[in-house]
Amino acid sequence: MKLTFETFARFGKSRRWFTWYFGVGIPPALIGTVVAGYRISPWVGVGVVVVMVAWSLELFRSSCSRCRFYGTTKCGLPGMIAPLIVKPKSRHTISLRHVRFNLSLDVAMIVFVNAVYAIGWPTVWPVIAVCTVGGLLTVFRRKRFHGLLYRLREGTHEQGVAVSISTRPDMRV
Repeated sequence: MKLTFETFARFGKSRRWFTWYFGVGIPPALIGTVVAGYRISPWVGVGVVVVMVAWSLELFRSSCSRCRFYGTTKCGLPGMIAPLIVKPKSRHTISLRHVRFNLSLDVAMIVFVNAVYAIGWPTVWPVIAVCTVGGLLTVFRRKRFHGLLYRLREGTHEQGVAVSISTRPDMRV
């Protein structure tokens, strides 16, 4: 098999890439965020743990429980943990406003993780920053990999307007 840019680009758009990147890569990065928080101070470390647990529970309750890959390894670790915490729900029982709220929470969490790394573990932060860009390019595009973002394209259920989550014309949904 010849390795070309197209080969890597095709793999970067695949479900397998998403599974490895988010399902296997994110949990260690989040554990590292806790370590970085404790490097700042024990109180910041405890605060990071509280934020992470609250965000994870909300994610499991609202997105993971409605994901078509609930209870499978296709989302890696989160897909296997969610069934231990929440029961499955229909994807259409969540309002678009709540999907937008979860999108805002995810973006806030991305900023939070990067800030904690930048302050508490600056030598590791550049790796996290590059991985963040890769994650953003993977999630915020046309494919239906992450949670309920595809529902924002449906848009007609509540307001009759589709919502764009990108400012780049080639990445609009």
